[in-house]
Amino acid sequence: MLGTTTVIDLLQFATAVLSSAGIAATLVAVVAWLAREWIGNRLSGGIRHEYDTKLAEFNARLKLQGETAATNLKAEVERLSERLRHSAQSLEEVQKATIERRLLAVEEIWTATLTAESALPSVFSILDVLLDTEYLGAIDNPKVGPDLEVIDAFQIIKTAQEKNAYVIKRRPFIGNYLWVLYSTYQSILFRMIYLVSQCNEEPEKLLWFSDKLIRQHIKAALGDSMLNEFDSLTVSKVSWVRNQFTKAILEAMDSLVAGHEYGEAAIRQAKRMEALLFEAEGQSKR
Repeated sequence: MLGTTTVIDLLQFATAVLSSAGIAATLVAVVAWLAREWIGNRLSGGIRHEYDTKLAEFNARLKLQGETAATNLKAEVERLSERLRHSAQSLEEVQKATIERRLLAVEEIWTATLTAESALPSVFSILDVLLDTEYLGAIDNPKVGPDLEVIDAFQIIKTAQEKNAYVIKRRPFIGNYLWVLYSTYQSILFRMIYLVSQCNEEPEKLLWFSDKLIRQHIKAALGDSMLNEFDSLTVSKVSWVRNQFTKAILEAMDSLVAGHEYGEAAIRQAKRMEALLFEAEGQSKR
């Protein structure tokens, strides 16, 4: 059996060994921790340095791209501005040319209107002072009858139409309303000439103001109230037609020159007049 002293010595030896082992383990742990921290710091530093380098390069590229994009954008804006200036200038020139053509068209339509009016034989000035009830007596009147007999309606109308043939080219610049208003007035004048020229064979045709087609034209162009006014007259019906239609044509010209758009009522009125003109043209070809 071991003595007491021996046991104590063994315990002291074991304690010393264990103490040495604990210190060693601690030292190993400390060394491992320091190594890990050192390696971590080295790695972290390397990564940060690389990150900073990459970030600097990226910022440099980004700045260069931004400057390039800004330069390109500025150049594009300048190109667009130049194109807009040219477009505005071209538009202004087109508008100016359009206005000039419109003014020329208006002037020529008015000239054509006067040409159509001047086609009326002078005998209409005499008829204009007669009462409705006196018209038929003009055929046998020695001062009026001969003038009625020599009216060559076809030649008069043909000459006027040839003089006014050019105005069809101006139609796009004056709008449909003014064109059909002018055409309706011209149609009425030519119809008046034709009817009066036939009075020697058919005396009732001297009463041109009772003609169905002329009355339809007046209604389509001027309205029911104006037709009623026309019917109420017993004298100066030639002057009435001339005055009312020239007034309407001049008002349409003023509106066109001022740049105003024709209203819905005028457009519907133009359609009625145009339909009637087509109908009259169809009847004349039968």
